Amino acid sequence: MRPPIRKLPKTKSVPPEPQTEVGISEEFITLGQLLKSENLIGTGGEARHFLSENPVWINGEQDDRRGRKLRPGDSVRVPGIGLYTIREKTADDPANTLNESTDA
Repeated sequence: MRPPIRKLPKTKSVPPEPQTEVGISEEFITLGQLLKSENLIGTGGEARHFLSENPVWINGEQDDRRGRKLRPGDSVRVPGIGLYTIREKTADDPANTLNESTDA
């Protein structure tokens, strides 16, 4: 007689990470600028600590350089937080996208 088949415990499914497009009006932005613009850090000075504590993947490769240049087409994944895709800012983007000031 065969032993009974053990059933694996049911696990809760992990929700997918949110995906965000970030429009830039310059040739590039730095990883530190992206982290600050997406409110993952409060100040630029917090980037080094954030990157030492959290793995960040750029185009599939892990990177911890806050000065890493991000250009349109690059993707940045912060596990458990989100996926950010860099793209060129278009004329119909909101005025508050990265590298664009809103002067009153």
